[in-house]
Amino acid sequence: MKCESGIWYLIIDHKLSGSMNMALDEVLLQRKSDIPTLRFYEWDTPSVSIGMAQSVDKHINVNHCRTEGVPVFRRLTGGKAVLHDNELTYSLTGSKKALPFSLSLLDAYCEIGKAFCHGLKKLGIGAILAERNTPPLKGMISSCFAAASSYEVTVAGKKMLGSAQKRTQDKVFQHGSLLFKYNASAWANVMKNSPENMQNKATDLQSHLSPLPSVAQIHQALCDGFQAVFGIKFERNEYTKSEYSLAIKLAKEKYFNLADCLDNNCD
Repeated sequence: MKCESGIWYLIIDHKLSGSMNMALDEVLLQRKSDIPTLRFYEWDTPSVSIGMAQSVDKHINVNHCRTEGVPVFRRLTGGKAVLHDNELTYSLTGSKKALPFSLSLLDAYCEIGKAFCHGLKKLGIGAILAERNTPPLKGMISSCFAAASSYEVTVAGKKMLGSAQKRTQDKVFQHGSLLFKYNASAWANVMKNSPENMQNKATDLQSHLSPLPSVAQIHQALCDGFQAVFGIKFERNEYTKSEYSLAIKLAKEKYFNLADCLDNNCD
């Protein structure tokens, strides 16, 4: 798919708190520029993000999270909960005026998923997309990685990269998690409603690559995938001072640790 815009921005962040990661994603969604932005980031401590409509008390073992110091944050997007630990997280923001963001939700998922599959194949992983009619998780299942839904990235029938999308009047925002190392028991500890055999539901880079490539090598392979699929070039980008100041404000006022304040009804 050839995109109209030949240049996309690339932001690579060092490890940040969950509150800042969520805040910076929102800042990029609010950015006025129509140039698409791909952001890669990691987390400075194991953290849980929950979907926009998920209930913390119904889906998260809050007492365990408090005891173990695992903060809980609400995302901009819907979907199920994710334990962010030993993973690479991405976000992608673009204008609805241009491809692939001008496509329907599922078609945009498909094209973005193709780019990730292409990049993972450069690393030596035979990633493919789940079929279009794969139903999303429903009911009380808490974990995003309990099953793949339409056009999510899978390897040997197991989910490797889970994503969620949000659409505003003029922008499309998508973010997701690529697992370096999947610890099913750790996921089960922080979530209340996990299906049996969680270890067989998802897979990770470590299971398919030895030794595991450096994070920089993974960044490069994924960028190569996007460049090949969309016919674009990446230009490194940073936040403006005002954007970073806004992120600090949002992190404090909006993306606080829900596990610390649930008893005070601040969810």
